[in-house]
Amino acid sequence: MRTGTIIARGGNDSHYELRGIGGGSKPRQFHQHVLQFYVTSFVLLNDSLDAERSSFWNTRGWTYQEKIMSCRALVFAKNAVTWRCQRNAWREDLTGDTEGVECPQPKIASFDLFVPYSWPNLFQWMYVIQKYNRRNLSFEGDRLAAVTGIGSTLSTSFVGDLYYGLPRLFFDNSLLCQPNSPVNRRVGDSEDMQEYLPS
Repeated sequence: MRTGTIIARGGNDSHYELRGIGGGSKPRQFHQHVLQFYVTSFVLLNDSLDAERSSFWNTRGWTYQEKIMSCRALVFAKNAVTWRCQRNAWREDLTGDTEGVECPQPKIASFDLFVPYSWPNLFQWMYVIQKYNRRNLSFEGDRLAAVTGIGSTLSTSFVGDLYYGLPRLFFDNSLLCQPNSPVNRRVGDSEDMQEYLPS
């Protein structure tokens, strides 16, 4: 059973090493901006969510599942580390909650957490696919495989499973979905089109 995911969000490829973990790794260069006032000082928070959204990691298709389906994630960015779970998020520049304090559930949209409903929710599936379709893959033929984990999680609520990424239960409605912006037809990279997600 998976207990957590280590996410290497810094850099532009898989060769970018984790920073600040010892053993010869490069140190993190974490900077805090402090505002000094007459009797006190304030620390300005870095916008870690904005940094995540603009990262190269956030554009890749294969990383979408690990982003929204990780129950717990230790996220290594270029210069900071964040711990996220389904109840809260902790950052290096913030102090943690004391023991026994109830943490409110984060909004799904703000944390991009995937919590499947107990009933077939077509709007949730459309939201997931819309976000996923904005991502890039090195091989277009991987498009269906890279979202299969999310589909298998939804299979408990969608009777009949998914057919090429479309819920069989809502197959007729799914065919009527329209893109929000102009799209290009996807072309597979191999002759075998059995496991391919159509446009």
